[in-house]
Amino acid sequence: MQFRTFINCQIPRIKSSKEVKTIKVPWANNYERHSYLFEGLCIDLLKATKNQTQTAKLLRCGFNVVNRIIHCSVDRGMNRRPKDVAFTNLSLDEKSFRKGHNYVTVLSSPLTGCIIDISEGRDIKAAKSLLQQVVKPEHRDSVETVSVDMWKAYLSSV
Repeated sequence: MQFRTFINCQIPRIKSSKEVKTIKVPWANNYERHSYLFEGLCIDLLKATKNQTQTAKLLRCGFNVVNRIIHCSVDRGMNRRPKDVAFTNLSLDEKSFRKGHNYVTVLSSPLTGCIIDISEGRDIKAAKSLLQQVVKPEHRDSVETVSVDMWKAYLSSV
């Protein structure tokens, strides 16, 4: 029912001659003070509010908790992402962040809607390094399309 719940338990530990290991619990990540269910709720609220401070206020937790959930979930997603995948369709675009003209170059898969990787800046160097990191030489023949806007740096790097 999503009421605030405190789980107070002693998690079994296994002692060997070399180390002590704690058994992994199914409801939370090791060393975290919140459950996977709370993480899911936090991420859904972040999608809706697009603001970490507002999300923390709504969840009645600290800003650092929300920020840590963002970083942990991104790390888990990056670790789950398959390695050495041959992409057939790519999309290259920029996204501004903060105030002013701070940009990142975003490489995504238009068919799945997933962001593949990002690079700081929106110049030729950022675009080329991003494409070279993601599209391995042995997979370059499998790329059929790359969607870009008319930004010269992206056109020339592709």
